[in-house]
Amino acid sequence: MPIKTQRLIAERVGLYQEKWNITSGYDRARHFETLGNLLTSNGDTDGAKQYYEEALFIMRQLTEMYPDDAYLQQRMTRILAPIGHILLMQGDLVVARKYLEEGLQIRQVLAEKEPENDHYQFDLSAGFSHIGFCLCESGDLIEAKQYFEESLRIIQRIAEKDPKNARWQRGLAVSFNNIGGVLSQSGDLPGAREFYEKFLTITRQLAENDPNHTDRQQDLAMSLSQFGGVLEESGDLLGSRTHFEESLGIIRRLLAADKDNAKWQDELARRCISIGDILNTSGDLTGAKQHYEEAIDVARRLIDKDSINAQWQYRLALSLQRVGNVLRMDGDLTGAEGHYKKSLEIMRRLTRQEPNNTQWQSQLSVNLSSIGYAIMNNGDLASAHACYEESLEIMRRLVEKNPSNAQQQGLSVGLDRFGNFLTTNGNLSGAEKFYEESLEIIRHGALSLPLSFVVCFCTVPSRNRTVLLQSEALITISRLTKL
Repeated sequence: MPIKTQRLIAERVGLYQEKWNITSGYDRARHFETLGNLLTSNGDTDGAKQYYEEALFIMRQLTEMYPDDAYLQQRMTRILAPIGHILLMQGDLVVARKYLEEGLQIRQVLAEKEPENDHYQFDLSAGFSHIGFCLCESGDLIEAKQYFEESLRIIQRIAEKDPKNARWQRGLAVSFNNIGGVLSQSGDLPGAREFYEKFLTITRQLAENDPNHTDRQQDLAMSLSQFGGVLEESGDLLGSRTHFEESLGIIRRLLAADKDNAKWQDELARRCISIGDILNTSGDLTGAKQHYEEAIDVARRLIDKDSINAQWQYRLALSLQRVGNVLRMDGDLTGAEGHYKKSLEIMRRLTRQEPNNTQWQSQLSVNLSSIGYAIMNNGDLASAHACYEESLEIMRRLVEKNPSNAQQQGLSVGLDRFGNFLTTNGNLSGAEKFYEESLEIIRHGALSLPLSFVVCFCTVPSRNRTVLLQSEALITISRLTKL
């Protein structure tokens, strides 16, 4: 755990030490939970998990002593959920589901005892969503959709009873978003668009009803971004850019009123990256680079304030990677290599600190592949080969640990890139083997690759067909060249 984080925790503990001597175990558990939240916001999920587990240990004791106390049972579900989600981030899907299933069972008991209690019903809806997220991570999208639909059924019922309740309406919007997400992952873009549009409709109405409520504005910005994403996946780059820019405009307005708000600054960096991706795909490399560089500036300002925040380090690495891509596409391989190396340095540091974070491992693999391309074209074939090999090795480990669609996508792209490297250097038989393995993944998984991967290959809307044809073409070219 970083020294600065330890100091923050020590100060926080010191503030409450005297209180702990005279207060109940429940208060002690709440303090541990708060510390877990603090570390989560700083990106230290390993440290956060330790504090959540301390809180959970206390809550288990309390619920054994007072088994009929519904409030204690409900509070325990609020600790089980973040532990489960941290385990999901770390790729431990089996144990994650165990925690989330326990939380769902508690919520079901509470809801059955008081079926007219809308708060318990709301919590039950959230519990079904948690399992849905777990199933998405494991690649079981059909069952995930079933859990999300059950969550939606519950929240729709209580929202219809009290349509003016903003909390229920927001919960309904989130449920639409969740189903949109699983449909998008399944490749059903028209279905995803329908649910994301419902998500956007509700969040826009809530924001209009309470224009000074910053959370409502942030929800609207998020829904615009989600809808923009599905338009991007469908090939509607103009519509996508319009929604991303509206989302960015909301974040800029929020920051104008509270320029030091770190959460919104981070959102600003994320929106800049999204618009940069659209411009990059559209061929506007200058505009893309400007947005990526703004994201870099924002991330660096955030890091200056809090150098231990891993999420902001990750955002900086992503932005540097994207600028490297633009420079590479513009023919500046030396500049691209410099940016890739800076991004790689950050990702190596983050993955050393938290080796179980699958998102960071995946990004490290992308970094290695990108720098492999740059240094290959700059003439260092041995180092390029080592980068491609390490990148592919990481993706194989991730797929072995979690054979979900997302990880299979990464492996497929990694295989194609290694095949491209071998083809460029005359090893056609070796390249063909990697292309065939990539094609096999695509055929069996019917993968829908995200733009961040596909942009390396093409810019046409039909993702599945494009990548499938590309792999077939690469195999054919490899074979014909040997004739």
